[in-house]
Amino acid sequence: QEMSGEETLLMFARIRGIPRNETQRMVQGVIDAIGIQMYAKRQIKTYSGGNKRRLSLGMALIGMPDVLLLDEPTTGVDPKARRTIWGILAKVRESGSALVLTSHSMDECEALCTRLAIMVYGQFRCYGSIQHIKSRYGTGYSLLIRLKHSSDAEKTRSRVLETFPGAVMKEHHVVQMNFEVPRSGSWSALFETTEALAEELQFEDYSLSQTTLEQVFLEFSRLADSGEMLKQSSETFTATTDAEIGGDERYHSKSPILAHNYYDNEIVEDERF
Repeated sequence: QEMSGEETLLMFARIRGIPRNETQRMVQGVIDAIGIQMYAKRQIKTYSGGNKRRLSLGMALIGMPDVLLLDEPTTGVDPKARRTIWGILAKVRESGSALVLTSHSMDECEALCTRLAIMVYGQFRCYGSIQHIKSRYGTGYSLLIRLKHSSDAEKTRSRVLETFPGAVMKEHHVVQMNFEVPRSGSWSALFETTEALAEELQFEDYSLSQTTLEQVFLEFSRLADSGEMLKQSSETFTATTDAEIGGDERYHSKSPILAHNYYDNEIVEDERF
């Protein structure tokens, strides 16, 4: 706390064996990358929470290790700084370093991960790309409708629930309605049905999208909390990965993994190599 940010980075550079003639250049490069030029010579105890996060990232970046371990790297920082950190981490990953992160932000996971895994009670339940996870474990689709007139809301609700058995209205705000539509048939058939409904009811606008990663995450949380996950065998994870991505060479390449540990209530990203 009594040392400055620059002194701390210099200390880590010495600890990691960076040659003396390269130390200052490397430290300055890290300072520029994490954006603490104005505060580098100030004592750490004067730093805000966000600047301490940036400094922590800088300490990890010194020497560009093969494996980078980060715990909640963007917690407490403003949106602009968060994007900056994501950009830095993306470049680190592209350089060949493996990333291991913990995060509670689904946006962060989607921004930094190429592979994801969800862990429940100490066991992996699924593994794959973001699209694979959404397709395999998503509960359905999200149908967002914008009406021309608020008076059409009740008729629209009835027709949507009639057209898509099992659909649930999640939100309704004046002329905007949000439904969760169960998976049934192909994408093309679903769009065709929705388009016909839009013409019939004269929607102002509508969008049909796949389940978000956030929704998948919450569904796993619900299953874990209800005890349903405990009834499933560990073969679930093996079956899905072996059948759907096990034969892909990318499975063995460097790729981040997102995992959720329900005991610790945290998400873990890893990069296997």
